Amino acid sequence: MQPDNADDVDAAGGPAARQKKLLGFYGVLRRKVLSDIARRRSGGEEGGGVTPELSRLLDCLALLPDMFYLCARLVLDREVPSRNKGPLLAALAYVISPVDLIPDALPVAGWVDDVLVLALALNRLLERDDPRLQRLIHRYWAGSDDILETVRHILATVEAAARFIPDRFMPVLRGLLRRH
Repeated sequence: MQPDNADDVDAAGGPAARQKKLLGFYGVLRRKVLSDIARRRSGGEEGGGVTPELSRLLDCLALLPDMFYLCARLVLDREVPSRNKGPLLAALAYVISPVDLIPDALPVAGWVDDVLVLALALNRLLERDDPRLQRLIHRYWAGSDDILETVRHILATVEAAARFIPDRFMPVLRGLLRRH
C-alpha cells in the first residue's frame, strides 16, 4: 500500500510541502531497505542461507519505511495531542540520526534497532484507549496488516531474533524490550 500523495504543494513550506518531502524520504528509504533485504535473502551478503528466524526478522525490517511514515504523519497531524508526540519525535530522531546503537552502515542488521525504537513508540500510542488516536493511526498506516498486530509481532520477533545482534548491544536491547 502506498501512502497518500500531496497534490497541492505550497512554496511556503506548509503542510503540502512537508508531505511532499516526507513522501520523498519514504520512497528513498523504502527502495534502500527493500533492495538490501532482497540482496540478503538471495545470499548476496555474507552468511549464506536464510533461516526461518532471519526470514521473520527480514519481514519485520521491511516495515521500517511504513513505520517511519506513520510516525512522521502522526507528529505532523494537528489532531494528535502534543503530549503523545514525544515518543514519536524521539523515535524519528533516532532513525534519522547517524549515531545508532547498531550502525546503519551494517546492511540489514543496522535497522534492527531502528525498527525496535519505532515499534516501541507506536506501541505506547496503541496502548492508549483513545478512539481519535486509533483512527489516525489506522488512517496513516501504509502497511497491509493490522498495525497493532504488526507492532506486537515486531517486538516478539526482535526479541526472538536477538541471536543475530552483536553481544555488545544486547544489554541495551533487552532494556528496551522490557519497557514495552
